[in-house]
Amino acid sequence: MTTLNETDTNSSEPSLIQLDELVPYGLKSVRADNVFPANRTLPPVTLCVVDTGIFLSHNDFPTVGITGDDSPTAGPWNVDDIGHGTHVAGILVAQGGNGMGTRGIINDLGNSNINLHITRSHGPPGVGGRMSDVLSAVTQCRQKGAKVINLSVGCNGCYSIIHEMLFSELYDEGILVVSAAGNNGSSSKSYPASYGGVVSVASVTYMDTLSDRTQINDQVELAAPGSGVYSTGVVQDNYITKSGTSMASPHVAGVATLLFSHYPECSANEIRNVLAKSARDLGEVVGCDENFGFGVPQADFALDYLGRVGCRGVELILGDRGGCDVLDKNVITRQSSGVSEKNEIGQVESFPEENETDPVEKPKNKLIDTSVDRFRCGEKRDICTHDVQCCKFKCDLKEFQCI
Repeated sequence: MTTLNETDTNSSEPSLIQLDELVPYGLKSVRADNVFPANRTLPPVTLCVVDTGIFLSHNDFPTVGITGDDSPTAGPWNVDDIGHGTHVAGILVAQGGNGMGTRGIINDLGNSNINLHITRSHGPPGVGGRMSDVLSAVTQCRQKGAKVINLSVGCNGCYSIIHEMLFSELYDEGILVVSAAGNNGSSSKSYPASYGGVVSVASVTYMDTLSDRTQINDQVELAAPGSGVYSTGVVQDNYITKSGTSMASPHVAGVATLLFSHYPECSANEIRNVLAKSARDLGEVVGCDENFGFGVPQADFALDYLGRVGCRGVELILGDRGGCDVLDKNVITRQSSGVSEKNEIGQVESFPEENETDPVEKPKNKLIDTSVDRFRCGEKRDICTHDVQCCKFKCDLKEFQCI
């Protein structure tokens, strides 16, 4: 089974009810507090979230700009029995400037050229959550023309060559998939985050230190706030704090969507490279490392960079495998003052310290899934007929004939 990559629901504390609007630290950390999406004069951009659904009637969600697709296994898209998807959605699109609750990375969705599309992979406890449910929801995102897909889900050790090819194809089509790196506190790889065509996101605290349980490995590409993140709950006027790479991933997906909003002509590869180039470097290693990747993306610096060079002028420093394993470790330099850090594009600040108390989430059993039929050997000739390993893999499962 795939797991939802959160580690804490503050079960020991009551949910919060707040009537004054709070600007969350994550919004400032990725420097999106003064970056707004383009208006509707530019082509529409779809951000798709694959999760547990959404409590759509929460009064901090905009009344327009949110759509969705039901899942035959997990249930209706506009219902959330768990609260995970609603929390992720709030990080992304909670309405700004309404004097209540919190603000999302995209804080004026209704007046922008962005649409949030919800697909559901996980239903009530015990319903859905298989890799096939996740991939079915991803396919719905693809069919709706998504530019960015957020996957705050994962499965440790569940590598599949078929699934890797699917995510590579999405990337080549111009769809940027952003996923949570995982929460078991090890260097193991969670999928789909660790596929080369996916941006893997680690979790950091207020103080830009690594969160206790975030997974680290050579596929971690970026880091973002994931500890003590305040967002929407599943009751009116209800807000809750959660921790995990599930909360980090939408910060990156939101920044990527803001960039696509202003530059919809950019490719996924170009936006991915801008995120890396604009990132605020963290940790003792100068440049990309397996703890933080390139660091925390900076929305305003990234937008400024695209304004200067355009999509086709982006320096492509990333290969097609993602993470740090194929990169020059000194692509981005840092000013080591102990307080402020510098990357190629600008100067940024640090944030107050947080007490990290994330509990452990036990990894689930390995899942092997073969339900995706996009790569039937007889149907996808350009991929499978010249790829003996792919074709043999499918035929060994007695699923299809090699041709």
